[in-house]
This record gives sequence, structure tokens and C-alpha cells, in this order.
Amino acid sequence: MDDPEHQPGYAVVVETKKGLFVQAVESERAGEVVAVQSLSSQNQDDQILRLPIRVGDCIGDEPKAPAQEYCWLVRQRVKEPQGPGWDIQFYTMPDEQDFYLVPSVGITRYSYRHHGTIIEANVRLSAFQTESQ
Repeated sequence: MDDPEHQPGYAVVVETKKGLFVQAVESERAGEVVAVQSLSSQNQDDQILRLPIRVGDCIGDEPKAPAQEYCWLVRQRVKEPQGPGWDIQFYTMPDEQDFYLVPSVGITRYSYRHHGTIIEANVRLSAFQTESQ
């Protein structure tokens, strides 16, 4: 259901030599500031992935074994049109997020499913451009 008064959310995703980090921000402008600060100071918020990435890695506050819930789980290698990458999932009792990450490109697919109230989102990267293009 569309809610015209609902404002979009923003997040900054930063890939460094240490891994992939995400930080929620209040606006697009705040995101631009955080992105510049993150790249220059390596001061990131929540880590999603560690490099090198390995299938089976589960990064989170308190991964729940054996189901590997409540952590960012590297499920499998994938082949996207943009190149090889990984399928990563965060599964909880109320919801789940799943995304494909292609190094040097970014997130090429993202899905969200709520397990209670019917809410679902599926997004796919349709184009990207490098700075040199």
C-alpha cells in the first residue's frame, strides 16, 4: 500500500579493503556527507561483510546457530550480468532481507519480505556507470 506521507529511507553502503559497511542516514544530503567521511576516515557503522568473503560467513551481533539467523549470511556465489558476486541474507523471525553483491559494482539485487503483515519489495539494478565512463 502506498502512503504518500511516508518519506523514503536512506542508507550509505561503503566497500573498503576490510569489508562492506552500511549506515542509516536521515536524508540524501546527510548520506553524501557520511559517504565522503567514510571513504576518507574509514569510520563505518555496521559491518555486513568481511573481506575476503567466504560462503558460510555469518556476521552480526549475535548469530543464532544452527539456523544462522540474525546475521548477514553469505549463502552462495552467484553470476550476475555485471560479474560474479555473492548472495547475502539477513533472516529474522519477523522478516528477511536478501541481496546480491558484485565487487566494484555494488548491490545488483535486493529483496525484503515481512513474515507477518504482507509487505514485500524486489529491486534489481538495471544500469550502472563507473567514474571513468
